[in-house]
Amino acid sequence: MTVADLDYWAKVDSVRVFHTCSPPYKAVTLKKGTKEFDALLSLLQQIEGTYLGGSLEGLYGGFLPIFMYRGTTELDRITINVAGDASFSTDTKQENSRAGLINTYASLYSLPAALSKEIAGFLETLEYTEDITPRTK
Repeated sequence: MTVADLDYWAKVDSVRVFHTCSPPYKAVTLKKGTKEFDALLSLLQQIEGTYLGGSLEGLYGGFLPIFMYRGTTELDRITINVAGDASFSTDTKQENSRAGLINTYASLYSLPAALSKEIAGFLETLEYTEDITPRTK
């Protein structure tokens, strides 16, 4: 799966990153036109993943959710593992795996370790100041 090939990038006008691995349990919203927004999208669009043959309901254990928005509409969630294996998942239904979309849960992909470290390092530099509120659909 190549994340850059997803069809919503031109529509994304904000990204919300949730820091849920360890305190502080907060979030940060990056708006289009800021250097942080551009840097994160550039990193995410470099991801070329290999399907790991599994599908997970709700990720845990070091996965940071990154939500893509157009206005208040959630376009996708890309979840990066920053505490273990270099892996990620996405909620998009455009999965490019051997078996297609397994089910309604996010499919898990491997991620190059060097890029995983670069993304994790960037996410550590962000200031998480927003209280986390439940997602609304």
